[in-house]
Amino acid sequence: MTRQGSRIPFQTAPSMKTTITRVNGLNLFKSETVIALKDVSVSGICFTSELDFEVGQYLTIELSLFTPTNQIFGEVVRKESKDSSYTYGFKITTADKTYHEYMSSYENYIRKETMNI
Repeated sequence: MTRQGSRIPFQTAPSMKTTITRVNGLNLFKSETVIALKDVSVSGICFTSELDFEVGQYLTIELSLFTPTNQIFGEVVRKESKDSSYTYGFKITTADKTYHEYMSSYENYIRKETMNI
């Protein structure tokens, strides 16, 4: 799988309170949890959680990243388990305007910097 955007990696993964809603057909299951963000991009995020999701599972993630509440909807595309936690690769299908604008600006900045090298 090819990455579609430049990632912002975190030296130390910030832990943050998050609301995750699992979409299972017509049923929604909401969980309050803490996740550790590994990296973010315009097209995906990588995070660690104690919650167990399946690859292919659709989620809505609400977290405080660039505004008090950013809403991100997408699909779990990768899962690694270690001890009692899981690290996920999450492909973003859609996100709120602020998240998209901030990450698009970062992507444009990285493209310009790469061209200047």
